[in-house]
Amino acid sequence: MIRMRILFFSFLFLLGGCTGKVNVADIDSASQKASGTCEGKSCASCILPWGGALPGGESMNSVYVEDLVQCGKSCTDHRGEVRCNLGQLEFRLPGKAFQALGKQELYRSCYTRKCDCNHNGTVVADGATRVFYEPKVVACGTSCKSKSLICANGTMKDAATTNPEQSAPSVYTAAACNNTCKACDLPDGGQVQHGASTARYKAATAPCGTACSTLMISLVCNNGAFNGSPNLSLYPATACQSPSDCDVCTTPNGLKLQNGEKFSFFKMKNVPCGTSCYTNGNQVTLTCSGGQFTDRSVYPQHINASCESACDPTGPKGDKNVGRITGDGGGAPVWFCSLPWGSGVVSHQTKVVAYSRMKVARTEKCSSYRRVIECNGYRGLWNGGAAYIYSSCKEDP
Repeated sequence: MIRMRILFFSFLFLLGGCTGKVNVADIDSASQKASGTCEGKSCASCILPWGGALPGGESMNSVYVEDLVQCGKSCTDHRGEVRCNLGQLEFRLPGKAFQALGKQELYRSCYTRKCDCNHNGTVVADGATRVFYEPKVVACGTSCKSKSLICANGTMKDAATTNPEQSAPSVYTAAACNNTCKACDLPDGGQVQHGASTARYKAATAPCGTACSTLMISLVCNNGAFNGSPNLSLYPATACQSPSDCDVCTTPNGLKLQNGEKFSFFKMKNVPCGTSCYTNGNQVTLTCSGGQFTDRSVYPQHINASCESACDPTGPKGDKNVGRITGDGGGAPVWFCSLPWGSGVVSHQTKVVAYSRMKVARTEKCSSYRRVIECNGYRGLWNGGAAYIYSSCKEDP
């Protein structure tokens, strides 16, 4: 043994004399790697395309040159092996020699593209089921023969799990029932197919307080005619929406009232001296609700926003004490109050919504300044005092 080592180092000495240099580290790398202290170029690791490193001298199976292969193809045909050799990645396909990776792209995983079906021009997704019909023309009212077909890995098959028909895909090829039924024409040039339905509306925007459903008619096409043969000119709209300003009511004199506010309407704008504007059915108090004054249809003749008496309290006719309709009543009820915002008057015990602020900052809510005030007709005053004088309130956006 001692004699063999002497001969080995003598060989190294002679080799060094020929080349001028001996890399002992490279020669000893195999023994260093085996001892866990591998050093040198042969032990350098390689960076993998998807991240991470492959130690020097090691290899990895099941890497791919494609990450998505065509329908009907196998990822196995694109699978190979990669190894780390002297700090460089090398790749080979089964049965081939390792070669430098170069510009070849590698992937850690591979998937096969789903095989959709094209059945007589109709695309059916892989795994999906669809009904197809015999391509025969049948009379209207006669059912077409149909069959549920499933796309299985690019091939259409009978979807039945019990006794499936092998010939079903070649028999049932039509995507729709081919019959002699006629479509129904719409006024705007559109059509509704036989058996299908649609909705039409009397107006594209419903009046305040009216639901779109009350303006709708449902149409079902039956061989060229809609059910009931309606007059479609009465239903010109294809859609309907509620108006955006339904919470606001407009008085005859142009005042905008919010939802819940009240207003007095008068039948006569002027009454004789000695006659009150608030008696004999001349005045009604209505509430704004959903953009309309409630019971307005019951009192169509009450169209005036104000009423005045012909009395002349200071003139030569001497009407000062006749039909007293102004002032605080002097103990006798006058039965009305002027609205705080000066748009008319209301009768005794009428309640209205009022605000103590016309506008509030974005950090506040108008509801904090809202109050329902009541008319004390005996005094012509409101129980809310002088603070609640606005008919509406706006919040900064």
